[in-house]
Amino acid sequence: MARKSRKGNNISQAEKTKHQYAAGAYIRVSVEKDSSIETQKSIINGFVAEHPDIDLVKVYVDNGVSSFFNVRPEFDMMIDDAKAHTIDCIITRDLSRLGRNYIEIGDFVEQIFPAWGVRFISISEMYDSNKSNPNLLLMASRNLVNSSYSYDISAKVKATVQVRQQHGNYIGAALPYGYVKQAICNKTSWSIDESSALVVRQIFEWAATNESAYAIATRLNDSDIPSPKAYKGKGTSFWSRRSVMDILRNRAYIGCLIAGKTRTPDWQLRNPMRAPSLEYIVTENHHDAIIDRDLFERIQHLLNARKTPASLMRFRTSDDSYLESVLFCGNCGRKMKRRIWKGKTYYICPRTMEAKNGCSTRSISEDSLKYDVFDTIQVAVEKAARYYEEQLATEKDLAFKVARRYTESLLHSLESQRQLISQLTMELFEQFSDGLYTQSDYSLIRRVLQNQTETLKLEVHYHKDRLRHYDENIASYSPSVKSLLKYETVGSLSNEMVRELVAAVKCYAGYVDITLKAKINE
Repeated sequence: MARKSRKGNNISQAEKTKHQYAAGAYIRVSVEKDSSIETQKSIINGFVAEHPDIDLVKVYVDNGVSSFFNVRPEFDMMIDDAKAHTIDCIITRDLSRLGRNYIEIGDFVEQIFPAWGVRFISISEMYDSNKSNPNLLLMASRNLVNSSYSYDISAKVKATVQVRQQHGNYIGAALPYGYVKQAICNKTSWSIDESSALVVRQIFEWAATNESAYAIATRLNDSDIPSPKAYKGKGTSFWSRRSVMDILRNRAYIGCLIAGKTRTPDWQLRNPMRAPSLEYIVTENHHDAIIDRDLFERIQHLLNARKTPASLMRFRTSDDSYLESVLFCGNCGRKMKRRIWKGKTYYICPRTMEAKNGCSTRSISEDSLKYDVFDTIQVAVEKAARYYEEQLATEKDLAFKVARRYTESLLHSLESQRQLISQLTMELFEQFSDGLYTQSDYSLIRRVLQNQTETLKLEVHYHKDRLRHYDENIASYSPSVKSLLKYETVGSLSNEMVRELVAAVKCYAGYVDITLKAKINE
């Protein structure tokens, strides 16, 4: 009797024992409502349908989020799920969806995901961490090109914006109070809004009679005239000295467009910086003026004259006014203003002076404030002294070891990255010599690798300095304790003490809330 083959049974048994992956798909678009979200989903679903060993259990979508933006909520959630082993496979359409930062993404793909037992798949690059001998050079090269692409796009956008500004095009979201947008011949033009322009003219007329910005704000609030924010439906805020001064200083009211007041030095930075006034892009006669140029210049002369020390002597002085930088009204959040009247110094909420229904905070004596702040600091100093005596001796050794070990691990990681880039550079040249890369592609990738090498050198130098600092200061203690104990024998409040220790002082009717920068947990 012929023997029956067991080959079919063996295949069936192998299929039964094959690991089934719980996969998470990561999708990201930089612009909200981008149709590529559905495209990415379709590509990933098609891939999963062809791989029976993968179950797609969750889809993570960051909509309208740049790859270099620090806050990526869905990405963070996916990483948490992978760390908790809720998913053990991550799928993206391509590497650029995961991110464009070579170092960060390289760490995830080559170190973190394997350490967690997470399989990573990039469909466009045909990369699967489960397959043997993945082309790490190709992966690194694509990420480096992705990073350079972001830089190139940023530079082109900046250049386009600057050209538009130089041609007198306004690219802001909202026009100054007194103007409205009007579409003419497919272009956005400035038109005078007569209702708010009347208020602007009135403000300049009052200023021409030498009325102060505070007095003008009070008159506007007493007349129940909506502030610029309230007029645009963005709240019920009051007129303030600042809002009046913004109007009196704004050259837009004489038909002048000023662009380029802020700039972003680096494409990865989100917070713009104020540019020097000499770099402003100025377009004269850009739109219809609300204020006569002669009147505007006369107002500027009056405002500048009020800055002289003699004109400020009656109401305020900069001597001993260090509390003003940390002092806020607890009700409206505005900075309290220091005033001297009849030999007495006090602080008052500007909203109380500007509006008939101002804050209930009213005014508070400077002497009383200084006493409360100094007393709060002394209590914290005493707490720091107890902490140092009772607990620091045992805690500092552990803290030192952890900090030093962490710095050593960073240096080890940076050295590994440097060696990898060095290896990639050599392999790149070999593959270029074999004709796998064009001259332009080779030059681009090599330049990016060189830039990454320089960056790593700076980081290594910085962390080596930190390590040297730890070795030289084994007996150092917590910065909070150190900053507080500096003032253990000081008998009065000072500018230096407030600047170093006080985060904020909020004034309410009848009491103050003082927050210190240094915190001691007993």
